[in-house]
Amino acid sequence: MAPSVMAKIVAKRTGETSDEIADDLASRYSWTPEEKRNRINIIRGMRAAERNLCMNIRRSLPMRRRQSDIEEFLGKLDSDFRASEAHDSDEFL
Repeated sequence: MAPSVMAKIVAKRTGETSDEIADDLASRYSWTPEEKRNRINIIRGMRAAERNLCMNIRRSLPMRRRQSDIEEFLGKLDSDFRASEAHDSDEFL
């Protein structure tokens, strides 16, 4: 399973624990116990990265809701996301 596919699955299943997601995928793809253990750590890393992204966004939210503050926040958010999207991931190399 490609990391991008797993990331999409994990992102959509916010109401489930990492163990539940890994159990479902392990049964669906017939993973060995070792493969499941390795992938559950990957799922946990994805969840940690998602939490970190959310915390960074929330920290950057402007406390004052002036239009200029909001526009500056959205501009920074857009540039950060574009930089992330443009970054070559080793999954595609």
